[in-house]
Amino acid sequence: QSRREFLGRSVAALAAASFLPSAFSCTGKSVAAPAPVDTAAEAGKVNSKFGGVQIGTITYSWRSMPGGLENIIKYCQEANISSIELMGGDLEAYLGAPENPMMKFFRQQAPQPAAKPGEKPAAPRRMGPPKFTPEQQAEIDKYKEEVKAWRLGLDLSKVEGARKLLSDAGISVHIVKMQPSDMGSDEEVDYAFKVAKAMGAKAVTDEINLETAKRVAPFAEKHGMYMASIIICNMPKKGLVAIRS
Repeated sequence: QSRREFLGRSVAALAAASFLPSAFSCTGKSVAAPAPVDTAAEAGKVNSKFGGVQIGTITYSWRSMPGGLENIIKYCQEANISSIELMGGDLEAYLGAPENPMMKFFRQQAPQPAAKPGEKPAAPRRMGPPKFTPEQQAEIDKYKEEVKAWRLGLDLSKVEGARKLLSDAGISVHIVKMQPSDMGSDEEVDYAFKVAKAMGAKAVTDEINLETAKRVAPFAEKHGMYMASIIICNMPKKGLVAIRS
């Protein structure tokens, strides 16, 4: 077996053992509880459930690396992760959505200059509403019309194909970050929950305020799902902190 497989199984075994209570024999002496059968590991799939506790990650953790579902599977296999919060952009790209020009605009931004030797690094750029040229704004408006038409015409059987791709690798999607607050119509918000549910997710996440949460909540209730909010706070001395609820 490879070193990665050996380390992965060793960590899983140690984590599982830490959660298992001791069993007692009829003589009163403590004996080790029987080790659980790791069916996922036996099948050669990733498994990040330890002692009955599911460990997962958001795919935004790999934002500095090439995206796409195929790459996400590769990263999960390298990290032995079997449950993810999937970024909606990667999912929609796999399903054939029009490319969002916002990503192109952000790539065109000049990177923050690195500090010279002996100098204190510059403070991180403050997050705020981006400023676009009239030409860029026209491109964004066109994209919004195109992606709305694409979303409302999407065949959900394609979503089942994306779910199978991940499932075959032993990866389940517990949340999809569809960001319904960025969707301009109620039909698109409804689409967001339909897609997340088809992926097997229990919730949709977004960075939203109370007003938007009230708008989105009825759709979560309609589909029997959760609406999870993410609040990004700029904390003194700690930088950006994400709070989920």
